[in-house]
Amino acid sequence: MSKVIFVDKSISLSEWCMYLNTCLNLDKIKIMNHCQIVIDSLSGLIYDSKAEEDIPLDDGKTCDIDTYDSVRYSISQIIKQWIYYKKI
Repeated sequence: MSKVIFVDKSISLSEWCMYLNTCLNLDKIKIMNHCQIVIDSLSGLIYDSKAEEDIPLDDGKTCDIDTYDSVRYSISQIIKQWIYYKKI
């Protein structure tokens, strides 16, 4: 069994999207075709132009922010480890 090491590094929304896209292109992460809610959520993600920080728009109707958050939280530690160990 491999040991999970938690890396303390925050990732901005633009960085996270870039890393997720990289992982998808390298086949490190796959989204199954039947996961249409996840596909739609990640495809429809837009930035909040009024916010000072790099965050997605959370107006309750434009983006499915809940699915985006659950995907991000579920794989963020893995992506952080890949960044730390220079695997992506």
